[in-house]
Amino acid sequence: MVKYTLSTLLIIWQVLEVDFLQVPPNVFKDCLIYDDTFWIVYQTHFLLTDYLTLHILETEDHKFELRQFTQNILKRVNKYGYFLSVRITKSSLNKRNKSYHFPSTAYAPSQNLAKLSDDQEFYKAKRLSTDSKHGFALIVWDLTTLHLFLDQDYRTIVPEGRGTYAIQVVSKQCDVKNEIAFTLQRLWTEYQVINVVAQTPCSCDKTHIFIYHPFVKREGFWGLATSHTLDQIKGDSRLISNTLSDFNGFPLRISIFPRTPTAMQTLPKLLHYNPIYRNLTWSKGFAGLDGLVLATLAEYFNFEVVLVGSLLEDDFGKVLPNGTTVGSLADITERRAVYNANERLVAYFNLDQIDFTVPYTREDICLVVPKAAKIPKWKILFQSLDPQSWCFTLFAYVSCFMFWYNIGPSRSLPKVSWQMFSFFLGIPTKSFARKLDQVLFLIPCMIFSVVMLGVVQGSFFTKLTLFSFYQDVNTLEEMADLELPIGAFIWNLIRDDSDVIRRLKSKSVKPPDNIFDMIAAHRNIATIETRARAQLLIGSKYVDDDGFPLLHIVNECLTTFLNANIVPKGSALLTVFNAVLGKLFESGLTRKWNNDVVDSLIAEKMISVNRKRVRTKSFSLYDAQGAFFVILVGYACSVFVFLCEIVLKR
Repeated sequence: MVKYTLSTLLIIWQVLEVDFLQVPPNVFKDCLIYDDTFWIVYQTHFLLTDYLTLHILETEDHKFELRQFTQNILKRVNKYGYFLSVRITKSSLNKRNKSYHFPSTAYAPSQNLAKLSDDQEFYKAKRLSTDSKHGFALIVWDLTTLHLFLDQDYRTIVPEGRGTYAIQVVSKQCDVKNEIAFTLQRLWTEYQVINVVAQTPCSCDKTHIFIYHPFVKREGFWGLATSHTLDQIKGDSRLISNTLSDFNGFPLRISIFPRTPTAMQTLPKLLHYNPIYRNLTWSKGFAGLDGLVLATLAEYFNFEVVLVGSLLEDDFGKVLPNGTTVGSLADITERRAVYNANERLVAYFNLDQIDFTVPYTREDICLVVPKAAKIPKWKILFQSLDPQSWCFTLFAYVSCFMFWYNIGPSRSLPKVSWQMFSFFLGIPTKSFARKLDQVLFLIPCMIFSVVMLGVVQGSFFTKLTLFSFYQDVNTLEEMADLELPIGAFIWNLIRDDSDVIRRLKSKSVKPPDNIFDMIAAHRNIATIETRARAQLLIGSKYVDDDGFPLLHIVNECLTTFLNANIVPKGSALLTVFNAVLGKLFESGLTRKWNNDVVDSLIAEKMISVNRKRVRTKSFSLYDAQGAFFVILVGYACSVFVFLCEIVLKR
């Protein structure tokens, strides 16, 4: 038997009505709540609970009996001192004029289905099935009332899906095994509550405690309710536990939609013979990071994936202005699925119907803009040096010209200018140095000429053989100054805590469906995307025939988010899924699986581009147009000077 003691006892008595203690004489003296075994068993059940809530679900016709029962429970809790704090809450049902139909539910008495070897395994199973320190004792007159409360507002009855629950049915009605079995089944199928037991401590079956095992299959149906006596549970506490380590092939409703590269239904060609991707049965044919994470969870916990949702591309869903949700987000908020396998940004959605799993990747959120235009070939001569370098080179030439005019052998301006021009460009010419001072002056000029000619000629060669681009946009400030609209839905997740962000938000427009095509082809819009996905799109799709990108990622990103999956609020699966996801991240498998697909897609695109590319390519007139422009300018100047001479001679 696993036991523990808590040194501090604090009873918080919330007086809900003035007549709380106005109860009839004690009519529950024969109930089992006065038996020490009863409390030993429930101490085991609430093993991880520090804060207990006694929740009275009352109706007008039985409210005094329920309060008397609760008062007796409270006295016993005070005696044993198992919890750090105990509080009392009450929910009322104004009218109870409805009946409830209880379908037949599988039930078998006294079977140990937990498959736990010892008390240590029992404690581990408890820790994996809950991360909550809160326990709830639901005190209700009969099970019909409980179901009516669930129909009215289930969040009030089961506020924490991973909490520990005990249902105490105060009515003395006997033979309610089927009603209890159906109630426990409903708590699992609709609200994912698995740490729950039920008992009728005042009926003829008062010594039996009921538990529901959802992962047992009998005669084609899932789920089996069992009951055990207090003495049996006292001797073996594992009887009232559910292990979440083996789902026994249980079908789980999973929401997943196609998304490149994390959830792909068409495997990249380079991965066809990779043994990791040969069998995608567990993930229902989905490859990529999301697909392999889902496959790992399904294989590890042994459950069958049942796909739900629309399977539309990038169907993340969103919250509408009226508070409703659509897409895969609605699959979780409306509990049509127990897990959404697509990783998404851990952000505030203003929803209380979802829980995030532990994050296992991170994403930089960046702006994607058109790639800067290619520099025309005729500008190559001017692009080899920046304007400042050209100015200093011209200044050096003028200075040398003036100095040589004073110390050189000639005082003719045309002749001196030609001599220095020939020397700077390395044009062979007759030696014109006659004195030592002239030689000493020309030596550093010659070194300067060799260096500058090497730089310029090297730049010419590079720019003739490779394409050059204008400067890309690399800061948010530069992006804010551009007259370029930004199409994105993600602005509501980015805080406008700076003037630059506010200026960028003012450029926001509704994004078209083919926004990346518009950026690449029309160059008249920008968007926001995760850096990893943008890099993949650029490398695998948006490149020109020469292999150069058509899009550009602004280096300074807007923000960074963690990525995780989502489950319904309070899902019992969250804790065990988190344990596996954490191990996958720590082992580096999440990064490895993502890189496998990304690298394969980019490699496929580069192979395709290189196959179409001509291995050797002759320089064309377009490549050499800069030289022709220069010679045309020279001819034009010569003709102009020639015409001026003719006019002046006349």
